[in-house]
Amino acid sequence: MGPDESRRFCDLDEYAELQALMGGTTSILGLDLVDENAPPPSCIRGLARNLDYQSGLHGEQAGHEPIVWVLGVFSDMKFDAARKLHDRMDAGRLDLAVVHAAEGRKDDAESRAEFTMLKSWGLLGPHTAVVHGVALGPAEFSQMAKAGAALVWSPRSNMELYGQTADIKQATAAGLKIALAPDWAPTGSQNMLGEIAYAGALDKTFFEQAAV
Repeated sequence: MGPDESRRFCDLDEYAELQALMGGTTSILGLDLVDENAPPPSCIRGLARNLDYQSGLHGEQAGHEPIVWVLGVFSDMKFDAARKLHDRMDAGRLDLAVVHAAEGRKDDAESRAEFTMLKSWGLLGPHTAVVHGVALGPAEFSQMAKAGAALVWSPRSNMELYGQTADIKQATAAGLKIALAPDWAPTGSQNMLGEIAYAGALDKTFFEQAAV
């Protein structure tokens, strides 16, 4: 990463961390601008813990965290990358793989196929959290719960992009572990406080109307 790229990355990193801290969030992940083949810039040791690059919880060296963030199954996770994740899980060297999957609308076949692919690679288990899961239904939620996987729900970003979000009532009924997160700045909330407020409002409008 050259000096100009490093400076741009650090500006974005610091802005994201400040937004998070303003909402009471002290740990973040998903700053997908670090070149894996180059040392991360020093600003990765920032105000908030960057869980997938430099949390400060596993030594001072950056880039060796036991948490991996994957933007998409088809876009970011090829077979070799999936095999490496699987091997790290089996060896006990990976605490969590946070994977964006099944993000598109419920009638999107490719989004549902991402879940099938994740499962076929042996990556659906207690060390996996699926971000979004908009296209999933009761059967997939039950499989996730049985495998010990978790769901990360980002309702505002889902509604802005697709007009739909994960059926959180079905996910809850399946006994699935669920976390709330604002996804990214362009379509998500500024921080967790905003996302909590949005989720509460959605529960009183979107889900109640759907149940009538």
